[in-house]
Amino acid sequence: MCLYIVNSFEDMDEKSFEHIAGRLRDRAVAQARRFGLDIADAEDIAQDVMLRMWQMRGDLDRFRSPEALAMTIARRQVLNSFRRRPPESMDAVPADLASIAYGPLEDIEDKDNEEWLAARLARLPETWHTILYMRQVERCSGSEIAARLGIKESSVRTLLARARKILLEKMKERR
Repeated sequence: MCLYIVNSFEDMDEKSFEHIAGRLRDRAVAQARRFGLDIADAEDIAQDVMLRMWQMRGDLDRFRSPEALAMTIARRQVLNSFRRRPPESMDAVPADLASIAYGPLEDIEDKDNEEWLAARLARLPETWHTILYMRQVERCSGSEIAARLGIKESSVRTLLARARKILLEKMKERR
């Protein structure tokens, strides 16, 4: 295997870029696969990485390692792809869970969990409880909640996050 070494990335042409591109592309695919993407999505990420690396070829000498730069770009591309995906619905129950028969012990545990959660919800400040109820039960959007309560949408997001955080902390303590 012969590697073509470039003294300066500024002088990099298409041929010299091709010599390092294969290695960078393989590493970008592997990076994307580590995040759980299927092969097709990982290939798309790698393609985006290679395009970005080609666009930056004149500035690559500012970085210590083109491999590290490619991995950083790949990681950011993967995270951006996750952000663009619509949230998955939690309404659908997987078929294997729907067929489980619950017995008396599970009924008692469910009742105990419901009572515990109801008590924790009752201890939340009224506004937090209202926002959480409107979002989780009534399925209102942030803008709808803001309009109905007469507050800013950013306040809705903040209060909703705080309420969820408090409940999550209490759940962790309970275990």
